[in-house]
Amino acid sequence: MTAPILVACAHGTDNQDGRAVVSSIIDQARALLNRVTVVETYVDVQSPQLPQVLGELDGEGSAVVVPLLLSGGYHVHHDIACAVAARNQSGAPTRATNTLGPHQLLAQVQRDRIAQAASRFARGSSTDICSVILVAAGSSDGRAQQDVERQAQYLADATGAEVSVAYLSAAQPTVEQAVAQLVDNRVPNAPLDYRDSADQGPAARPIVLSSFLLAPGFFHTKLQGIAADLTTPEHPIIVTEPLGSDPRISQIVAERYRGATLSLAKP
Repeated sequence: MTAPILVACAHGTDNQDGRAVVSSIIDQARALLNRVTVVETYVDVQSPQLPQVLGELDGEGSAVVVPLLLSGGYHVHHDIACAVAARNQSGAPTRATNTLGPHQLLAQVQRDRIAQAASRFARGSSTDICSVILVAAGSSDGRAQQDVERQAQYLADATGAEVSVAYLSAAQPTVEQAVAQLVDNRVPNAPLDYRDSADQGPAARPIVLSSFLLAPGFFHTKLQGIAADLTTPEHPIIVTEPLGSDPRISQIVAERYRGATLSLAKP
């Protein structure tokens, strides 16, 4: 029996680095799922888009759509759901899986990105991080916000830090609001375990903005600009890199796909 086709469905971006990250994740998933046909598609910005791709799979058997998105929202519950329903109505068994997040493996990747950013901030020394804001792109869909809140709890479990959430669009709190709340509630100039130089005293603990974004692009650039505007000597702010093409992300893609194939196999 031929394995279902994996339709890897990303959001889409004009950013070339962001496109490279998505393609790398898909290539890694293809390697993990040996002999599975993998097709790349998008719900916005880039082509080919999902309805077209599913339409071109007529006669190709069953398919599994894995959203390369970090949380649910309009694209998942409308765009992807409608495209999948249309293909099912044509008689071709098709399933859509959950999004990549929330997932504990993503929290592990975030934890590593935080360690990398903190090390750069501390010039190679370790630093004690106590305030983390998980920053997501944002959606007005409450289900997406629930996903982000759950991911924040995974990140708190993975790091032992206090983790709050903020959004770059469509939802609140904004990054500015979340940072202001932390600044109001924290002890100023809490010491780190390093000094910037021999003639300087202890620096302030940084506020970490954990970029819950898959790849470079519009939203990560926006986040970096906000952080630059908000950071002060008393309350420094550091931004982590996006999740990127970490192998753990392709593991999630494979996990989602395999779970859906079991569903397709049921009578």
